[in-house]
Amino acid sequence: MANSIASYNKTSLMYRNGQVMTRIKADIDVAMDTLSTIATTSSEGLTTVGNFTNNTDGGGGGPFILYPYMMAPKEFVVPIYGFFTPFLIILTIVTNTLVCVVLMKKNMRSPTNTLLVAMAVSDMFTGIFPMPVFLHFYAFGYFKDYVSIDWCYLYLYFSDIIPTIFHTASIWLTMGLALQRYIYVCYSIKAKQWCTIPATIKGIIVAYVLAILSQASKFGENIIDPIEVDSQRTPGEIFTGCLLQRRSWVLSIEDIYYNIYFWFRVIFIHMIPCTSLVVLNALLIHAMKNAQKRRQMLLKQNRKSESKKLKDSNCTTLMLVAVSRYVQKVVQSRHCSL
Repeated sequence: MANSIASYNKTSLMYRNGQVMTRIKADIDVAMDTLSTIATTSSEGLTTVGNFTNNTDGGGGGPFILYPYMMAPKEFVVPIYGFFTPFLIILTIVTNTLVCVVLMKKNMRSPTNTLLVAMAVSDMFTGIFPMPVFLHFYAFGYFKDYVSIDWCYLYLYFSDIIPTIFHTASIWLTMGLALQRYIYVCYSIKAKQWCTIPATIKGIIVAYVLAILSQASKFGENIIDPIEVDSQRTPGEIFTGCLLQRRSWVLSIEDIYYNIYFWFRVIFIHMIPCTSLVVLNALLIHAMKNAQKRRQMLLKQNRKSESKKLKDSNCTTLMLVAVSRYVQKVVQSRHCSL
């Protein structure tokens, strides 16, 4: 019974954390989809800063200035990004920290729990990194002005690239968790050889390395130069903003580069994980039904000890189905937001 309660608690915590991260990542996606959109001060959609004419959408590889004010919907950015989202991030940090503390206890260590801890850490950092950006720009009101040169790299990396790395790793770890449980249920003899804690740690490292490599090119996409701009928040004040321009190597293969990047994400971070989770969940549910029949037979034979072990295994498998099913929804929501 204690193991069943622990499994239920882990399921509940992971599900609540998933709800938190869905909202956080949806906010981040909306922000990043409009990152290159700049303020419009004339009917032609051009902003003039000194002698520099800024293309508001950054299209065609032209230079553009970071200006968060154009992020929609304007009437909701402050309450959502400035207060509600940080609250959800704090809630995620607290709950996932508790998950990690419980699962890292000596008597709780297992390959499955090792993966759950890695997923919890990934979800935490998905929210931790963009939090300073949300607080600075939306809670303190700096979103109404151009991004200063001091915040330029933080704005680009902490609100988009780094959270995407952790989110990608979390998706792949969830797929690994589903595969691990499938091996436990359907190939229990092989599981002792394949599903060990050292092997699980190696798998986690591989997932993170691949997630970093999937975003590595994003770190070198743009050239960032300082530019003197008139403050939109404090009239008459001049400060140094961020002028972004695509690097020459990006411009030379722009269509090919972005097609490869986005199709890679669609296929390997959306389609394959979703499809794998559907198939593995179906196989796990089928295996659970067979296990339930076996448990009933053991009860009839008065073999209560084996029946209890089988029940605990079923609870863990059910936890996996619930968690992995939720991650499918996360992936689908992100795909729709793109």
